[in-house]
Amino acid sequence: MTYRLGLLDKSPLAPGDVAEIALARTVDFARSAEALGCHRFSVTEHHGFSGLGSSRPELLAADAPAAA
Repeated sequence: MTYRLGLLDKSPLAPGDVAEIALARTVDFARSAEALGCHRFSVTEHHGFSGLGSSRPELLAADAPAAA
């Protein structure tokens, strides 16, 4: 039996972070996931939560491959 691994990221903001840092960390995480052979990398959508770097995963998903 084989399993395919998928990862989910929320672009969390660490104390003192700004959104750009959290989003850059998400892109780095996606690169690492790809290098490890992960089947899928997803980002979540949350509105009105100040602890996340992005509430628009469709924009991040479009931008992340370009950064890779």
